[in-house]
Amino acid sequence: MKPRYTPRYRQVKSWLSALHKYCRVRLLYKQCDTLDKDNHRLHRNNRLNEKKACRVKGAKSLFDKNDEKLENYDRKELLNVLNDNRYHSPEYSESDEEQPDGKRHINVYNPSWRSEELMDLLLNVLDQHAFSLQSAQLIRTRNYDDDIYNIVSRHP
Repeated sequence: MKPRYTPRYRQVKSWLSALHKYCRVRLLYKQCDTLDKDNHRLHRNNRLNEKKACRVKGAKSLFDKNDEKLENYDRKELLNVLNDNRYHSPEYSESDEEQPDGKRHINVYNPSWRSEELMDLLLNVLDQHAFSLQSAQLIRTRNYDDDIYNIVSRHP
């Protein structure tokens, strides 16, 4: 069967590199003699960065469409939360001047964005929309139920 068009070498190369992205990263590290001993960490960081980029892309797309699910959120603030990891661990150190030894106390506050509402937004709105934007769909299905494995941990 004759293809509808003949792809260029550059297109085929980009398709293959997209399919084998994580293998390429490991190969490049091996060629530079800087292969990390902990390959699991390397791949986990790549997957997290890709997931973060997909969520940002999905949020921008929904904001451009003026979707009703994001009406209550400020565009700039939500994109900052998705882009910047510092939003996920806000620890403020304050010194108590009444203490004679001058020890520092770390107070961790629970901001409003660290809530079940945000987790619902990330998992059920942004991830679903980002998944629909992908040209190559995920083949592997999820092996667990969110209702059973939904763990909400709070900072002490």
